[in-house]
Amino acid sequence: MTDGTRAPTREIGDDATAEVAERAREELRVTALALPPLLGGVVLLGFDPAGWSAGAWVTAAGVGLCVGLLCWLLSRSAAVRRRRAARLLSEYAVVHHVDPGQGRRVPADRQAREMARGWIWIAVFPLLLAPQLARTSWEDLGTSVPGTVLLVAGCGVILADRLRSVRAGRRWLADPPGPPRD
Repeated sequence: MTDGTRAPTREIGDDATAEVAERAREELRVTALALPPLLGGVVLLGFDPAGWSAGAWVTAAGVGLCVGLLCWLLSRSAAVRRRRAARLLSEYAVVHHVDPGQGRRVPADRQAREMARGWIWIAVFPLLLAPQLARTSWEDLGTSVPGTVLLVAGCGVILADRLRSVRAGRRWLADPPGPPRD
């Protein structure tokens, strides 16, 4: 690139549903791998599940179900789906370092800047979970050790995903695909 020319790059077509779907699957995979261990770890470390009554378990399951249902219902809105599809397309372009096409480059550049700033989560997320580990009772190793393992595993999945996003964002900002920017 010293002569001022750019290598041709692959461009995302007008019908980018496959790319959006692929990025949505990646996002779902990270959530599905990280959320259960995190929640399990918090429950094992922060609460005494052995002392819960059947009613407490039913209440906890009901609250979790209601929160999940509310999130699902809110995501069904057409406006939310359009915004999410646009964000996922920009993320796909940044992660895979492909030209999103005319009219999509500015949102992709903005998404890359946002992703490059994700290093803050890499630094802060473990600090947010440290109090869980500090206040747990280490006398009962039957819940504290599995809870710690689950918490660290969930945190590891999220941190690995954030690190990949930060690297992709920085790579995009250093050499954005497509025509040169103004």
